[in-house]
Amino acid sequence: MTELGEGQFRLHGFARPPVTAGPHLVRMTQSVDQGDPIAPVERHALVTAPQFALPPGELRSVFPPPEAVGPFDTRFAQVALRRRTLPWERLVTVGLDPQRRPWLALVLLTQSEGDVVTGVPVSTAVPASLHGALGISGASGTCDRLDTTRDVVQALFPRPDELELLCHVREVSLGDSELSVGDDDGFLAVVICARLPRPGLAYRACLVSLEGRIAELPAATGDPASGPGGAEAAPGGAGVSFPVLAHWRFRCAAGPGDFGSLMKGLRVGALGTVQGKCPAVAPSGHTVIGHTTRRGEETAAWYRGPLTPREVPRRPAGSPCLTADQGRAVAADGLEDLTVAAAHEVGRLLALSSPRFLASLRDWRRRTLAADVTAAALELLPEVRDLGLTRLTVGQGLGLALIGTLVDGREPLGAPVPLADAEWALPQFPPDVIVSGTGLRRDLVRQILGDLPVLTDPDPAPPASPLDQTFDGLRQTPDQLAPLRDALRERVRWIARQAGLDPDTTLFDPAYAPTTLEELFP
Repeated sequence: MTELGEGQFRLHGFARPPVTAGPHLVRMTQSVDQGDPIAPVERHALVTAPQFALPPGELRSVFPPPEAVGPFDTRFAQVALRRRTLPWERLVTVGLDPQRRPWLALVLLTQSEGDVVTGVPVSTAVPASLHGALGISGASGTCDRLDTTRDVVQALFPRPDELELLCHVREVSLGDSELSVGDDDGFLAVVICARLPRPGLAYRACLVSLEGRIAELPAATGDPASGPGGAEAAPGGAGVSFPVLAHWRFRCAAGPGDFGSLMKGLRVGALGTVQGKCPAVAPSGHTVIGHTTRRGEETAAWYRGPLTPREVPRRPAGSPCLTADQGRAVAADGLEDLTVAAAHEVGRLLALSSPRFLASLRDWRRRTLAADVTAAALELLPEVRDLGLTRLTVGQGLGLALIGTLVDGREPLGAPVPLADAEWALPQFPPDVIVSGTGLRRDLVRQILGDLPVLTDPDPAPPASPLDQTFDGLRQTPDQLAPLRDALRERVRWIARQAGLDPDTTLFDPAYAPTTLEELFP
């Protein structure tokens, strides 16, 4: 097939995997021309796949957006899944299904038509008669559950012959950041809902599992639907539940919803008025604005908003900006273009305005970032290389010491880092420049490294000592600090002798003496 370009995509009717999820019997046979026959070998294999919940990152995008309010009555709701084979990895029938129809369906329900209950046992979302066939037990965990009625299912759920029409695979170019939605191979599975939203109603979109439930779907008549149906289905009949793998809410508002109608009805007066003459606008949508540099210099720069009068080159997918400075560019006339940098900063501030995002970021920084950054930077310092410390020891020990120094309010770790321009973010700068830019005082680093209770030394290794305990164990046993300090002093003296130094003379560097063990483990 031809390679796809930006803005292009290709649709495939399905992407069925060679085998479906569940237990399988593998039979291996071998025939030989001479000699005794070889007996066949049988092995049991279990193929796993998502069943009652989606793994993190599997849901790539949804439409309409969660909690959105807009005129969505002209487009079908849909979800994009990262794994192209996911809708066909399980069966809607108990046993073989020659048609291999999708087992996932997207349904839209109003509040009166159904409700979603989160965190319930899986056994409550599936009829007891299917527990054995689907491998459900008391240890199956929890899932989200859709509670509705049989009348709603008959009115709103897809028919068996419609399941294949409501799932497809979309292939896009990896260089297209808008269509690929951050995918890694350019293929996405898309599940569509056959119900059009009605203006004035709030909906909950639910991606439900139909595994083994084909008998509960509306009968397949083979006749096309006569219309979009009523505004709401009348609830009635016995209750029925389905596992929900993803769900979100949105509200359909009245009014025209196409882009042209929205732009014609846009009230630009809310954006303010220009005092004096309107600024010149380039054909690409850029305009010259006043710009104050970090050094206080007054200059000018190019900037454009997200809306442009014509198509403009886009930043390739897969190369995000880590800082706003990486988005700064220089135009042909020598002025800086701050468009991407401003967009990055606005996005960063919007993300930081979310309490949930802030909590996740704080947890990530506390658990992972400090140790990794410290270990990676310190490996470049000569003092660390000379000691022969391991990456894990440096990352944990010095990370705790540095954090403790900041919390305890002791002297600063080093001089303030000088103000840096955009070029400091460029990757071609050597590592020593980056390390020196941290402003760490090397004598303080050496002192902290001297307090580390775990050292990696050349053979022969010293005898084992209580120093092999973890940092957490040391904090919980303050009565052992004195003997540990003595053992650490003996360890350091042994290292000095291995290096050809006499620890009893002034030639031995006292910076390695364990004099601040109590400060490190308060």
